[in-house]
Amino acid sequence: MADTTTKTRCETVDQIVRWEDVTEGDLVLYGGRLELVTGITSISTLSVPLRLRLEGHIAPVTVSRKGLTAVARYVETAGE
Repeated sequence: MADTTTKTRCETVDQIVRWEDVTEGDLVLYGGRLELVTGITSISTLSVPLRLRLEGHIAPVTVSRKGLTAVARYVETAGE
């Protein structure tokens, strides 16, 4: 009998996405650093609270929804 167990692989991947596709928990490239997205307020432009590591506090940043950013994102994939 063949083993049909599906294993899950977890990894961090780097992607280029529109700001409107950024989700809470993503690390986004902003100001030359990867910053943690702690929440999203969606209006005509996107306000993204980022946890600015050097300052140690959360500061909202407004960006164009259609603009692009680099993200490091934790994903789970099914493998063999």
